[in-house]
Amino acid sequence: MSERKPFTVKELTEEARHFVFDSRLSLARWINVCKSLLQQADVYYYEHDFEQAYVLYSRFTLIVLEYLPDHKEMEKSHITRQNKAKVKLLKIDTMSALDKMEEIKPIIEQRVAAWDYEQKERARLIQYEREAQINHYQKQYREAQRRQSQGITDREYEKLLFDIQKLQAPGSSSTKSSSSAVSTSPSNSITYPSTQYEHAVPIKGTMETLIPSKPPPLPPLPLSEPIKPLTPANTLVEESAPSSSPSSTDKSKAVLHRIRATTEGGEPLRSVFLPTSLRPDFLRVAQTNTDSKLETCGMLCGKLSLNAFFITHLVIPHQESTPDTCATIHEEILFDYLDTNDLILLGWIHTHPTQSCFMSSVDLHTQSSYQLMLKESIAIVCAPTQTPSWDIYRLTDPNGTSIIRRCPKSSFHPHPEPNIYKSTMRHGHVVMGKDLPYKLVDLRSIKPSDD
Repeated sequence: MSERKPFTVKELTEEARHFVFDSRLSLARWINVCKSLLQQADVYYYEHDFEQAYVLYSRFTLIVLEYLPDHKEMEKSHITRQNKAKVKLLKIDTMSALDKMEEIKPIIEQRVAAWDYEQKERARLIQYEREAQINHYQKQYREAQRRQSQGITDREYEKLLFDIQKLQAPGSSSTKSSSSAVSTSPSNSITYPSTQYEHAVPIKGTMETLIPSKPPPLPPLPLSEPIKPLTPANTLVEESAPSSSPSSTDKSKAVLHRIRATTEGGEPLRSVFLPTSLRPDFLRVAQTNTDSKLETCGMLCGKLSLNAFFITHLVIPHQESTPDTCATIHEEILFDYLDTNDLILLGWIHTHPTQSCFMSSVDLHTQSSYQLMLKESIAIVCAPTQTPSWDIYRLTDPNGTSIIRRCPKSSFHPHPEPNIYKSTMRHGHVVMGKDLPYKLVDLRSIKPSDD
């Protein structure tokens, strides 16, 4: 049985509502978010992490049924045929998600009931032991008081204990000779032990110290622990990255990857495994733009397995570049590729060919849109001509995410507030994997559709 109290269905439902729906993000982005939530929920469902699965299924249905219909692009004059078809498919998927939630619900309720029963049994056992201990000490205390009331001295009590022990010792008999420790009397008389006990081991202490006047303090009853953020009970303590993401055949014997970092607000951050060869390969792809002093960006995509994310794809989308900015265009091509390959968008990587390694105000707003969808999302900044030449960042949460979310500006503007973003290179949730495989895909050769 888990040491942590399982979450109730009500608590998981409340957790599912703990997100921000930003209508400034495109409908295509939110469609991708919904598919990512459904994919993660399915992974947790098949890995039997039913609490996480229930939260994600619930959040998925909530966004599709309550929030997407009010998105500004859902109006007939704005929605594309492609997005309209995708939203329709999402609504069909909500039926399957609701069915799984109904399947999971009794499992969660049974776990809560089992935990409550165990706690009651544990408390009952402790209470029984407490009462037995109290009765034992009360009996000793009454016996001590009785002896004191009869005027038995410590010396007499010590002698009495020795005599009783000698009577109970093996080989003690009334037929032994007078040379032994027991004197001999006629057979019809009572045999008494000898008073010669100078070889006996004396009992240390007085009657008051041997039998305390008050019982010792009793152990306290166990207190139920406060509910903590959703984290797996079984964790894998490992500091090196695995050679590859666990396959489905390994999951029956595998354990969950441990949580190695949290947000500033204390929420757990699942580990993100990043191939070490990805960044040098990206810089080679971006070299032409870098020589022309133009920025280049790529999307970090991957899979969820055993409570950790693995970056398995570097996808180069269609984009418009300047010396200081890089914006994705024709996003439907990117999201179609992600959907087809069941990939989760885990962050982005981009170059600063003319600037140092930092997060500009435009970068902060871009990163905010990623972390809004997935709090573990990362931003890799590469400044090939500067020192340091690269770093991995995320917005602080809640400070940085709250500041950027409230900011209405879009172009370059100052953000003097302290502690808006931080590096995750050390003591963060990103794990560098030397032998992790990944695939580089350049979508820029695909011609956009007219729709």
